[in-house]
Order: sequence, then structure tokens, then C-alpha cells
Amino acid sequence: MKSKLQRLTKIGILTFGIIITVTNCSKDELTKDELTEIQKIKNEFSLAYFDNLFVKKNLQINWNDFRLNNSETSPKSTYEFSTRLKANDFIENGGTKLFFKYILEISKIRNNQWDFEVIKFTTEDKESLESISSFSSYDFSGTVTHFNLKGELTEIKGLEKGMEITPKLHNRIFAKGGPTPTDHDPSDSDSGGAGFQWIEVVHYTDWYKVYPDGTQEFTHRVYNYTTWEYIYVPANSNYSTNSPYLNHESNEYFVVDSNNNENVDEEDKVDDSKLTGKAKCIFDKLNESSSNLFKETIGKFIDDPEYNLTLIIGECSRSDDACTDSRNLDSTGEIIIKIEDNNANPLQMAQFILHEAIHAEIHRYVSRFESGVDPDNRARLFQLYDFYNDHFNIGDIQHVYMTERYINPIASALRKLDGFKYPLDYYKAFAWDGLRTWDLSNLLDPSLDSKYEEYRKIVIENTTISCD
Repeated sequence: MKSKLQRLTKIGILTFGIIITVTNCSKDELTKDELTEIQKIKNEFSLAYFDNLFVKKNLQINWNDFRLNNSETSPKSTYEFSTRLKANDFIENGGTKLFFKYILEISKIRNNQWDFEVIKFTTEDKESLESISSFSSYDFSGTVTHFNLKGELTEIKGLEKGMEITPKLHNRIFAKGGPTPTDHDPSDSDSGGAGFQWIEVVHYTDWYKVYPDGTQEFTHRVYNYTTWEYIYVPANSNYSTNSPYLNHESNEYFVVDSNNNENVDEEDKVDDSKLTGKAKCIFDKLNESSSNLFKETIGKFIDDPEYNLTLIIGECSRSDDACTDSRNLDSTGEIIIKIEDNNANPLQMAQFILHEAIHAEIHRYVSRFESGVDPDNRARLFQLYDFYNDHFNIGDIQHVYMTERYINPIASALRKLDGFKYPLDYYKAFAWDGLRTWDLSNLLDPSLDSKYEEYRKIVIENTTISCD
């Protein structure tokens, strides 16, 4: 059977009666329906369950840079989106350096349903990747690997100058698990000795000191994780497959102060410098009280240099109290908590901060999970995401989760801040603020809510927390 790539090659050459149009598109050139279609694609796409840590952690889609393939012989259109990586785009082993590039190919298989493929091109020739496309890989030599959104290998091809070379492949080529024997058969007359090799790739991060004059000093290398993959090995090549390939994922830095007394990791901070008045006062008191909830929300950012938490006084679009802005999370790792009402009573202000800190930590956690780091399994959170995805926005789904998991922790943190003056129930009215609408499990009985409100009045009238 002739390969898909060979068929495309013939179609691209023949000119009688068959036309395939491949168009480079930008948002300005699209119709309203096409823009709507792309937005639906973005909403459906996720790498959360992709079974490769490197891809989950580093692959980003350029949603504004794509090609559209229209064929007169097929009613379906195929989008091809370019990508970028937050890590190096090559692996190396001794004298062998292999470059790679990913594209995201999406085809409509039926109304409002899409088929997603992540396609990886791996080659020794870096320049050949600059304009690579699954629509036109005629001069490409190397490995073309197709994955579904679970990271499962669905197709693998070895190409030489655009022609598919077909060594012996066995079912185990598509099996998941650990390394398997090499599918490399020099006696195969069709391949001329070419074949597929299973290689190990070790991913790591380098750490440097950065001095005030801009000079850098390497300090140490940190192992991240290991992945495995198949690569096409051309006949009579000098590819090394006996030892692991290395991938340098990123640099991290320690900034040395002007006195050279100590290293300060400037990203390892929670920035509350823009808070003023009562908000600043209460934040400092929450920090001093060091409740479990504060440590498990704000504290997570202190321990995680890849994410930054900034607290400011600002306006919110959907609240008059406080809100969390995660729009820059994917690009910069920053999450912003905005406090709009800076005149609330001390315990109410503390509730604002803790409530939004939970939102911020959930955003950070989900980003970590999608990058392959799952420090603690929050299966219920993702169950709610899946179930309510078509009905509520992400923030409100988090509210549902918070009603089930965070009422007691919020109340406990407020009780500690107030000096343990009253039993836990006296602080639950504050904990339920912003969440009552999302009590889909009917945990808060109306009569109980009324009792909590009476307790709230007692707490507010007798608190000695002062931020005047």
C-alpha cells in the first residue's frame, strides 16, 4: 500500500482535475465563521492527558499562525498550527545532534467534532524544519511521529528526501511501556538496512549565578525526568543509540546581591508590595499567623520559582470585593490577586485574600499538572472540570470545588487569625461568602446559614484585630 505521504506527493504534482489549496492564514484574513471555528478548536484542545512530560511541560500552540488545507475531493478542512517550545529544540549524544519540531494538525471528522494530532519531525538537518509541514514534507529526511492527545503513538514514518522508507515494523512499535528490542533489520531489502531505534532522552536544567555586572557562573545541573522515543536511523548512519540523548530544558538563575553576600532567587517571591492600607495590614497578619491554608496556597508560590503571585489594589470586572487574574499564567507564570474593596472589616478582608489565594493556587496546580507534575492527586477537581465544562467558566467550577473542600480550612485560618476566640462554626459565614451560589451538593442548609450569620455578627463586634 502506498503511503499517505506518497499520495500527497502525487497529488501535488498532478495538475489534471485535482486541486489542493494550502493557505497560510492570519486572523485578519478569516471569516467570522472561521474565527468561531478556531475558538472552538482552542476550547477543545488540551495536553492535560498527554503521556509525555516534555510535551506537556514545554509545548505551546501558536493559535494565530496556521495553514488551512482545502481539497475539492474532500468535504473536510485540515488546520495545521505552528508551535513553540519553552525548552531546547534538539537532543544530543556525543557527536550526534538531532533537531525536532512539533505541529498540531486538526481535521473536522463530523459536525463540531475534531481529530487532533500532534506531529513531531526529527532530523539532523535543522534548516529543513524551518518551513516543515505535514502538507508538504517532500524534501524532509528524518522521523515523522504522530500522536493523539493522550500521547499515544499512532503512526511513525522514516523519510529520506520526502520518500517513505519502510523497514520491518511490528505491533510492539505502537505499544506503551518500557524499552523494547530494536526494530532494525539490516537484511530488509526494502529498507536497505534502515530502521527504527528506541532511544532514551534525559531532560535536565542548568542553574547559574548571575552577578551585578551581568556575568554568569554555572553552579549545578538538575535532573528533571526521562522519556523514550523511536527515531528513524538511515542506512549506514553513525547515529549513537547505546547511551542516552540529553535535552537541556532551561536555565534557572540565582541573582547575587551587590555585596555578594548571598544568593537571592528573585522569582521565588510573592509580591505584596503594591498592597496598601487594610489589605496590606491583613496580608501581613495572615503571613504572621502562618495558618495551614496560608501555607498551602500563598506558600506554594514561595516554594515554586516557576510561578509568580502578585497582590495589588485594583478593579475587578465580575466582583466588587476581590478577584484573581490568571491570563498571563501560560506566558509569564504570573497570577494577580486584585483587592477592590480596601475598606472591609479585618476578618472579611482576610476572607477576600484567602478565597482568592485558593483560586490562585488551583490555577498554579492545574498548570503544574498539565506540565506533568502532579504533587498530590486532585481527581475530584478534574472530575468537576470535565462535568461542568460546558456549563460554567473555570473560576465558577473552582467555586464548586471550594464548597466541598475549603469551607473548614478558610474558617480555621480566620479563627487562628482572630486568636481562637470562638468555635469554628462562628467563622463559617465568612468562609461561605462567594460560594453559596455554587453549593451544588446542598451542603449549606438555609437554617444553618442563618445561624452562621448570627455568629458572624458576634465575631465582628468582638474582634480585636486592628488595622486602623
